[in-house]
Amino acid sequence: MTYCTWCGEWFTPDNEHPYQKFCRTEHRKKYDHKQENIRRSQKRREKFTPCPFCGTPFSPSKEHLKYCSDMCSSIAYVLNIQERHKTIVTENKGRIRNCKYCGREFNTKVTGRSKYDTDKCYFLDVYGHEEPREIVKNCEYCGKEYPTRISKSIACCHGHTRRLNKIRRKARMRSTEQVHYSRFGIFQRDNFICYICGRPLNMDAVAPQWDSPSIDHVVALSNGGNDTPSNVKAAHFLCNTIKSNRQ
Repeated sequence: MTYCTWCGEWFTPDNEHPYQKFCRTEHRKKYDHKQENIRRSQKRREKFTPCPFCGTPFSPSKEHLKYCSDMCSSIAYVLNIQERHKTIVTENKGRIRNCKYCGREFNTKVTGRSKYDTDKCYFLDVYGHEEPREIVKNCEYCGKEYPTRISKSIACCHGHTRRLNKIRRKARMRSTEQVHYSRFGIFQRDNFICYICGRPLNMDAVAPQWDSPSIDHVVALSNGGNDTPSNVKAAHFLCNTIKSNRQ
């Protein structure tokens, strides 16, 4: 009697095969399949390939591995991205455009700007002078003094700028005559008094408070009125709302 190489059980071999090692044919097939996988893995591990980044030879556990460690793989990935970026920058020759201020032709890659030839042109167009200097202006919406570097600024904050632009945009959409005026200048002209009820305006109040200051068009824009200083007067927010588009 002998024992099976696969399962370890004792069995009596046949007379025709006295050196039989397996008790069943299935055990022999399983054993051969396992030995074949071991040989394949050994052959795969015996192949030493140099790492493309550090150059150290290693045996990859899987066929798709290229680097010996995760560190080499991550560093090579970052370097590859940087090289691609360099090639994109070198291939990009820029565009030839005309300066928005002086009209000269320039290459956008050389100057680093897309609209202006030099910083001098940029400051002259945006700020009105070569170097940005702070100037004190009065807000056209609330009349408060505020420092700014932009010569074309009209309001002290973004909210007041939006409200002024909304009024002007409404006048442009209705194709009416439009003349630039200061909202605070209208209040000073009317001595900070509502022309509807005759009571003074509360300049510290903010809409929708009833006594907050507002600009009313005597002839409404919806009725064909113009957005000019002669057609606007100071009024309370509540009085302006009740009047609506009536004259």
